[in-house]
Amino acid sequence: MKRLIFMAMAAFAALGALAQVTWHSADTLMLLGKVNDSTETRYERLPASLKGQVRDKQWDLGKNTAGLAVRFATNSPKVAVKWDVLQRNHMNHMTDRGIEGVDLYCLGCDGWRFVNSAVPNGEGHGEVSLVDNMVPTWREFMLNLPLYDGVTSLEIGVDSAYQLSNPQETSPVREKPIVYYGTSITQGGCASRPGMAHTNILARNLDREVINLGFSGNGKLDLPLAQLMAQVDASVFVIDCMPNCDVEIVRERFVPFYNAIRQAHPTTPILVIENPIFSHANFDPTVWEKLNALNAELRAQYETVADANSQLLSPGTGSGEDWEGTVDRIHFTDLGFQRYAAWLLPYLESSLNH
Repeated sequence: MKRLIFMAMAAFAALGALAQVTWHSADTLMLLGKVNDSTETRYERLPASLKGQVRDKQWDLGKNTAGLAVRFATNSPKVAVKWDVLQRNHMNHMTDRGIEGVDLYCLGCDGWRFVNSAVPNGEGHGEVSLVDNMVPTWREFMLNLPLYDGVTSLEIGVDSAYQLSNPQETSPVREKPIVYYGTSITQGGCASRPGMAHTNILARNLDREVINLGFSGNGKLDLPLAQLMAQVDASVFVIDCMPNCDVEIVRERFVPFYNAIRQAHPTTPILVIENPIFSHANFDPTVWEKLNALNAELRAQYETVADANSQLLSPGTGSGEDWEGTVDRIHFTDLGFQRYAAWLLPYLESSLNH
């Protein structure tokens, strides 16, 4: 009997704790990672004007929220999140937390620090308390959104006795963001959670907004994407799409793609990245020849447009000389993303000081 009473009291306590949460629509909060707000819905990456101008697959991938993050401040001892995903995507080489989950970071004196992550249930709906019992004082937070799925609704929950507002600190800096164009790797495959994609790592380390224009299997130097990038008053442009290209694509499309950006931004740094040498190239001579031929073509095309404000970078293996940074010989694990971000960091720092 005492056990039943205890269980009932615990249940009522849990219901009481839930009832104390006030939910706030994230639609009123700062959203990072978009070129502009002219999208069909709030939580997607491509402006509505590109519908029909890009491939259907690329358009669908634009609905994925890779690189998008919500910034807010609260003095609440509790932070919860409630969200619905668009497609309920699943893959056999990437965690559900990376695909359709969210993760929370808190800003401290030493920069951004990871708090917790969450994944929706099997019905594509999530309602999770990310942190409880904090000492109630004002803190700054950043909620990274799913890498390989879309978001149809998003709310932040705080204790009803406390407040939630837009951020009071300007971190990451939004003026002159970094615009990063690429492939599935850029989109975040296969990070264990959103914050571990290298573009999000770089945003935290550089304290600068990064706009993620990674499109899985579809980073093919499409001119409408270059024209979209050219609309941004960026600090740096990064072109990192070789894993989705072949020699013919590079020969036909690289120079027009590059020039569309350069003509709009004559002095802004542009970093162009060669294809990494993936681990299976050590064993398959056909792969080795293709990768080297692709990089040779890129170098040849780059030399026709290179200027004092551009650089061609070779990432080597991309994920470490021990070849341990991928899940499937191509897509990065968290280790690979950390290594890739560390390799790229000094080039971006130099460009930001341009």
